[in-house]
Amino acid sequence: MLFFSLLTGIFSTISCSKAIYGVPAAQWHTMTEAERQAAIAAFNRDEAIYAQTRQRAEQAKEEAKRARKEAEFWQRHCRNTKENTPEEIKIHCKKITRQKMM
Repeated sequence: MLFFSLLTGIFSTISCSKAIYGVPAAQWHTMTEAERQAAIAAFNRDEAIYAQTRQRAEQAKEEAKRARKEAEFWQRHCRNTKENTPEEIKIHCKKITRQKMM
């Protein structure tokens, strides 16, 4: 039991420690100005990469949403219904089939 409370205390101390530009505060205060500038540059570069990744993920999500809506539209449009005659379906809708690759 003592072991688990010791581990819990250590992990809570580690997880609650403050960081400045991704560097633990205790280490930040021992760094030179050049090291601090390098840490800031690395932090800003990483943040830019994360922002770009989030933006690309959002674009991919929106593209998938548009593709899904378009697929639903064509699925409804190409069904045999009273408003869609078989001739219209032949003109506007193509049957998609799978072919074996050899």
